[in-house]
Amino acid sequence: MLLHKIWIVRIGRAVRFLEQGYNSEGVAFRVIRQTPRLRAGDVLNWPGFLTGIRLGIAVSFPFLMHFPGVAVWAYAFALLTDVLDGALARHLGQESQAGAFADGWVDKILHVNAAWALCLHDQMPAVFLLLLFTREMIQFVQIPWLVGPFRRSEVCPQLAQPLGRLTSVFQAITFFAVFAGLMSLAWVAASLTGLAGIGAGIGYFRRPGAHGFGQAR
Repeated sequence: MLLHKIWIVRIGRAVRFLEQGYNSEGVAFRVIRQTPRLRAGDVLNWPGFLTGIRLGIAVSFPFLMHFPGVAVWAYAFALLTDVLDGALARHLGQESQAGAFADGWVDKILHVNAAWALCLHDQMPAVFLLLLFTREMIQFVQIPWLVGPFRRSEVCPQLAQPLGRLTSVFQAITFFAVFAGLMSLAWVAASLTGLAGIGAGIGYFRRPGAHGFGQAR
């Protein structure tokens, strides 16, 4: 009986240890129960609908470039949905890990497709692709560490960073400048996007649980 109780205590301690891991500095963080989960059902709401509209615009953007006036307004509307989906999610209390994840990746799809289309139509220099997506290229390096945690739906919270927001602002200015034919402004904005993107990309490595070990407490 005594041995049975000892094993129960040991198992309980082991479970608590798994739930409360320790990073290299000995700081406790939640791994299992407190890690945000990715659930597809969390995007089946009005904020998710707005994100879906932006995805539709992103996928169709190369075709919209055959109608430049339509493309400009479509891009502007896509940026509006990027602002509204997050605000609506907070207003309705429907913020979720899946929603934040989808919002970020759809935004990347939009800008990659838009930049590619503009390059194909000779409206944007190809070098802009390097300047506009320095953040994404640095994030790409993190994929080997994130595949497993994302597959298990165990990732750190998808929270916007100040440098990330600044990168997105300069990125949008670059696109509008290109659409308007203001290439001098576009070069300045693209260069600032690249610089801010480097800072933002490096910042993602410093996120708590950036390698999928959970949410820092």
